[in-house]
Amino acid sequence: MPSKDVLIRGFLSGETGSLQEGPGLDEMAPDFTAKSLSGKDSVRLSERPAKRPLVLVFGNFTCGPFRSMYPTVEAVWNRQKDFADFLFVYVRETHPTDGWAMTSNEKAGVAVAQPTTFAERQQVAEQCVAR
Repeated sequence: MPSKDVLIRGFLSGETGSLQEGPGLDEMAPDFTAKSLSGKDSVRLSERPAKRPLVLVFGNFTCGPFRSMYPTVEAVWNRQKDFADFLFVYVRETHPTDGWAMTSNEKAGVAVAQPTTFAERQQVAEQCVAR
């Protein structure tokens, strides 16, 4: 477990936690635009057709709990893909090797630095998808 000092520095730098909570139940998600994994297309939340529910899945490669629960997300997708759209949103790494590194990630073969360019983000996201 990291020390209190490490947790506070991580929180203040934006590496851990959030200063703003997300939307509540039955509230609209804030609009955003994100590039597709290929980088050739962009997706803007407000421009998606609202014909079906949209499930937003936020995650990253170095979050052990996210990796461990992803099979459940995939199972939900398999059951609901005919009734809802799913959008995986790759977010900033939680435990990169150049930040709050976790030995459990090293043991699992998940050791990546925080991406600083789109090309680096693509590489890490592709590793996450492949796994």
